[in-house]
Amino acid sequence: MTGEDIDFPNFEGSVTYATSSDLDALAEAMIDACMRRSGGGVVDGSCKEGRFEIITPRPTIRHQSERLYVSYPGGHWTKDGGLIGDDPDLGFDYFDAVGQVYEPIKQMVSTYLTPMLSKGEGGQAPRAEDFDDQISVAQYAMQELSVSGEVRTTGEEADTKTEIGNVLVPEYISEIEAELGDLDGMAVIRLRELYGANRISDVMTGLHALAVVSGVLVAGEAQVWARYHRDLSKLIDTATADFHAFSEGNEVSAGEVFDVVQSVADASGLLSLPKGVASVIGKASTLHGIVKGFLPPAPAPYQYTLDGSSYQALDASFWKAVTGLLEDVDETEAAFATCAENAITSATQQEGNNRVVTTSFDLKNPTEFLNAGEHGIYTNVNGQRVNVQVTDAALKRVSGRYELIGDHCDDVAAKLKGAPERAAWSRGVVGAKGGAFGHFEAFSGMVNVLVALLENNGAEMHEVGKKCILILHDFDTTDGAARRAMTELNTLAEEAESQTKEDKGVS
Repeated sequence: MTGEDIDFPNFEGSVTYATSSDLDALAEAMIDACMRRSGGGVVDGSCKEGRFEIITPRPTIRHQSERLYVSYPGGHWTKDGGLIGDDPDLGFDYFDAVGQVYEPIKQMVSTYLTPMLSKGEGGQAPRAEDFDDQISVAQYAMQELSVSGEVRTTGEEADTKTEIGNVLVPEYISEIEAELGDLDGMAVIRLRELYGANRISDVMTGLHALAVVSGVLVAGEAQVWARYHRDLSKLIDTATADFHAFSEGNEVSAGEVFDVVQSVADASGLLSLPKGVASVIGKASTLHGIVKGFLPPAPAPYQYTLDGSSYQALDASFWKAVTGLLEDVDETEAAFATCAENAITSATQQEGNNRVVTTSFDLKNPTEFLNAGEHGIYTNVNGQRVNVQVTDAALKRVSGRYELIGDHCDDVAAKLKGAPERAAWSRGVVGAKGGAFGHFEAFSGMVNVLVALLENNGAEMHEVGKKCILILHDFDTTDGAARRAMTELNTLAEEAESQTKEDKGVS
């Protein structure tokens, strides 16, 4: 690999996921802080110790303070009996520790944070590997639509294998260029203008660009949720330590910056994919040039701090950080959705209030091609006769290659349409303070556009191949002639594929 190859040091390949046990630890740290720093007279103890110690105010100058204990998690009250293990019942609740502190904190943590855990922990947020199937499909489209030597490596170290983008389609394009370049006549000139090698390469490159954007989007999606989980785990761990520190009267941490929005900044120039799917696709510079025009700038990241001046302030700042994390996900997803919408806009035409997928070629009005007749085929621009046998043979070979390119477009379209259904994409966090959702609708719309373009272009390539045969039949467009032309075209395609594979040494 060269210095231009992708380098994505920020990619989250190994993610630490927050668990329900982490939430339990956080809730107990919050209970410790609330009990000991909210003015209730608690002087010692913790959830870990199983009880808290309270010294009551002196009711009068003649009465002494009492030393009381409340158990955790039961909330049972006793008073100091003077001997270890000899604490009699208080006989009443000094205050309802369970109803006022323990359960409200546990309920809030469970209600708001459990949905934010991964599905494996009973939450709603997807894991990064949930997108591997979609990434594989996007990779296939990127690879198969490449006509400019895009490179993919799979495996690691001694098992690394390098694959070039589809090798047959570029060869078909090259062969079309060679065949048409040796011919003359009005029909051939028009054919070369509309469906020559440069035009086909441009169209395939455009389709490849859309596939690259789809790959960046789905890889970006995986990255968003990988970083989300990392940031959530980091936030819960930090907050747990801070609530414990605060309960002991120590300083809390200064806070950090969430990294979710960095997914957009990285995706603008790089595409890194989860281990086990592929390590590299393409060149960073190539991907940057394709995706840069579609992606908006990354949103500003949320920087959270935990304020420890009081328990209420610390609690409020924690929940503000939770909301900030979800907002970062939403803003990042919105940026990716905008990227998809921009790609759709570039690949469709506005008709009224709708965007309509047409085609990348121009089969609508190729007048000189379709109506050139015998003189257009067999007479050059100077009116001189050309070699009929050479022209016939060349058009037959060219028609087979058009048919093969059409088959290729159909194959890639079928793979994209067979990608995992919407249920596999269902993702988001509902029920937390705020909420965050993926850009599935925008991505799905973009993939649908790519499928439609592939199907349209495939159909047009088949039509051009058929027209080449019909030219040789003097444009006899009866149903019988059309059927004969398609039978002949399929045979020519098989012959062309076999010859090209033999020439390229492809099995």
